[in-house]
Amino acid sequence: MLISDIIRNCTFELVNQKILLHYGEKEIEDYRKLFLLLKEKSALPQTKGDLTIFIETSIETDDDSIYVSDFDENDPTLHFDVCGHREGEDIVYSITSSGYDEFLTYAVDEETLAKFSSENILAHCLYEITTYGFEK
Repeated sequence: MLISDIIRNCTFELVNQKILLHYGEKEIEDYRKLFLLLKEKSALPQTKGDLTIFIETSIETDDDSIYVSDFDENDPTLHFDVCGHREGEDIVYSITSSGYDEFLTYAVDEETLAKFSSENILAHCLYEITTYGFEK
């Protein structure tokens, strides 16, 4: 499933609930504008890009990150990291500098689709791709 497929089937209100839960109220209006822009762009035909994204979940301590595989996706004490990979490569990529058009073509891996709701996937992805701001 592509990000564009997920965004077409979500509402901002539900994604916003997850953004508020995990990342707080800061820049909510910017997230709304970005979501609507991406929703509009997702209506155009999309072809699968070469990156598949996944979300890693961890508990952060003062000294370490402890990765967890069994968790409640709505636990606000967990840390979520969205990464990408290309088939046949062992390299993990950051999506923080992804352009919006490129982002829409990313596939989401099956394990992430099984563990997270569409709204949580989008909340974590939107947070990740706006690490350096909302202008792409």
